[in-house]
Amino acid sequence: SWKMRSRDGIGTEPFFLDKIANHPRMRTLVSLFIGEPVKRAKRARGVYAQFPKPPGTEGRLSPHADHTAGHLAAMVFVDDVPPRCGGFTIWPGSHLLLHPYWDTIQSGAIGPDRAAEYAKARDAAVNDITPLEFSGDAGDVIFWHPRLLHSAGINFSADHDRQVLRLIVPCDYQL
Repeated sequence: SWKMRSRDGIGTEPFFLDKIANHPRMRTLVSLFIGEPVKRAKRARGVYAQFPKPPGTEGRLSPHADHTAGHLAAMVFVDDVPPRCGGFTIWPGSHLLLHPYWDTIQSGAIGPDRAAEYAKARDAAVNDITPLEFSGDAGDVIFWHPRLLHSAGINFSADHDRQVLRLIVPCDYQL
């Protein structure tokens, strides 16, 4: 995978803010999930790409939870992403198992006294929960809890006639 992002550059342009992260429809849906008042997004995370894996090689998922200070996150599909082409992959319910290990709801920190137990719980979730990959059409949005284990899917499109570059724009929201 490849990520084009920065804190002050990519993702702060008016297109990312006005047309994606702070679009009225996005803000309305976010407020329905987390309530009001939703802070205006100051940036989108950038553009995340998932390239096709070379044919004959084994792809792998990279499950992780976000260490951002957010109440809700969103993935916006830039283009159509057929199944098995690197879609957004989650481990359903994993955030409920991992939530107790974070310092606060909004903090990105896991206390050092809880890090080993968090790692055990994370590994158990990866082993016990079947991941679910979301494909979609350009403009589709997936909302998820930042503590939910997630990963870029494995892009198998090079194994077929039409290769697909999966592009998404992640956004974070807070009260």
